[in-house]
Amino acid sequence: MKKIIHLLLPVYRYFYHLVSSAGINAYMLALRVKLRHLGTNTRIYFAHIVEPYNVSIGNHVYINRNCEIVTAGSRVTIGNFIMIGPNVTFVAQNHDVSDWRQPMIFSNKYIRGDIVIKDDVWIGANATILSGVTINRGAVVAAGAVVTSDVPEYAIVGGVPAVKIKSRIPEHKIREASKIDLQALSSKKINWRTWGVGKIV
Repeated sequence: MKKIIHLLLPVYRYFYHLVSSAGINAYMLALRVKLRHLGTNTRIYFAHIVEPYNVSIGNHVYINRNCEIVTAGSRVTIGNFIMIGPNVTFVAQNHDVSDWRQPMIFSNKYIRGDIVIKDDVWIGANATILSGVTINRGAVVAAGAVVTSDVPEYAIVGGVPAVKIKSRIPEHKIREASKIDLQALSSKKINWRTWGVGKIV
């Protein structure tokens, strides 16, 4: 029995990949029509997007499974060369809880603000990005973080609420790094089939 399973496993993997790729490709075609902008060489694994016409996604972006983007009248802009882990939530609206004279559920006041993710950002699994936040170039958001304020260039942030843990690169190199023309790399193509099977360092 084990030998049969061992022989059939590659066949199963092949057909699973074939069906999965077909589903994702169809989903990406639908998104290209619905989103405000969708760049090239981008892979999105069935995200739940409310008001997709308020969402722009750039080139070379990977959005993992079960992500949610809620614009609620604001805009969410995701730049280029972005990695977003599974179960990440973007919420561009918050409840105004300042009116203590009535239950919060009766308050019809909201705080809205655009969310901007600049180029070369990695957002870890289960993170939440709240309204009005800009995550600047080269930043890393740790898994499970709740980002309530802007993230500086090349910073690594984590926690609830998220705070800066350290810089990704030495502070004196940040200005030099921010001058690198990432668009010059946009002619490179990512092979999504083998992406993520990289060298372990």
